[in-house]
Amino acid sequence: MLMRAEPAPWFDRSAWPGTWSQPVPLAVDVVRAAEEFVVMADLPGVSADAVDIDATATTLTVRAERRPPQFGAGERLCASERRLGVAAQHLVFDEPVDVQRVNAVLDAGVLTIRLPLANRTTRRRITITTTGTTTAGTGTAGTATAAPATAAPAGERPEDGAA
Repeated sequence: MLMRAEPAPWFDRSAWPGTWSQPVPLAVDVVRAAEEFVVMADLPGVSADAVDIDATATTLTVRAERRPPQFGAGERLCASERRLGVAAQHLVFDEPVDVQRVNAVLDAGVLTIRLPLANRTTRRRITITTTGTTTAGTGTAGTATAAPATAAPAGERPEDGAA
């Protein structure tokens, strides 16, 4: 499940230009597939080097900047209706994702980010450490054996009363 705060209802999504310190919300679609989250955003006219993606186990932040076009000598802008500036979205997931396997593709103006779910069924054997001895735990109470915490000095037996 996806959890996130919605922008304030009075906030106009079309109010570009945004800045890096105050970006406008980036409209995204989020799909929960069997083993991953898929996030899609329309970014026409935005190059991959103008997109910043940051992921943690439970969050994703996407920032994109639509920069003004560069004009050659003797060229000038006569009309401008395309929105420029920075848009961003911060998503919070209620299930952890595997950050090492997150990938993003920008194709035909659509950014697609795949966030595979973290493997929660991974099991590992836990080693129990006691003073002086290491044994592998079996997971059953009373079955792990450990040596005494202190050993008797060489040549003495503990039952002789030597400490």
